Amino acid sequence: GAFSLVGHLLVFMALLADRPDAVRWPVGDLMRLTDLQLAAVAWQLQMANLRRAAEALGERARSLDSAGFLAEPKAALAALDDFFGIGLGKTLVARTVTGPDFRRDSKSRAGFDAARRAAQADAAARVLGEDLDRIVEWSFRVCPWAAPDAALPNPLLAADQAPR
Repeated sequence: GAFSLVGHLLVFMALLADRPDAVRWPVGDLMRLTDLQLAAVAWQLQMANLRRAAEALGERARSLDSAGFLAEPKAALAALDDFFGIGLGKTLVARTVTGPDFRRDSKSRAGFDAARRAAQADAAARVLGEDLDRIVEWSFRVCPWAAPDAALPNPLLAADQAPR
C-alpha cells in the first residue's frame, strides 16, 4: 500500500545517503521500483552498512542473527551481557527470557517466538511466490557489491557463523 511504499522509500533514502555510490539510478527510475524491489535494495544497503561498520570496529562489534536470537534467547542475552559487561547475571537473564515481555510481539503483543517467526516467513514466501526469488536475484544483480552468501562478521553466537 501507499504507507508501505512511503516507509520503504524513507528507509531506502536514509540508507542511500550513507552510500550514494551504491546505487546509481536516476530518481525517476527509483520512483518506478515496486515496494518489493525498493525493500530488497534497502536490505542490500543495510547489510552493506552493517558489514562496513563491523569491519571498521573489528573485535569491538558483534553481529546477532535474529533467527539465532529467537532460537537461543537465553544464550544470546547471556552473550550480550558478557560482551557489554552489563552484569545482569544468570538469574536475571533467565527471568527475562521467560517473562511475558520477551515472548510477545512488541507491536501487537501477540505471542512471538522462533516458530511464529518461521510461520510468518513461510506465509510471506507463499504469498510472494516466485516473485520473492526473482526479486532477491535481481537485488544482487543491481547491487553487485552485495555478498549473497556472506554472514555478518564477528557473530555473537557460534550458530550465527553459518549463512542461512
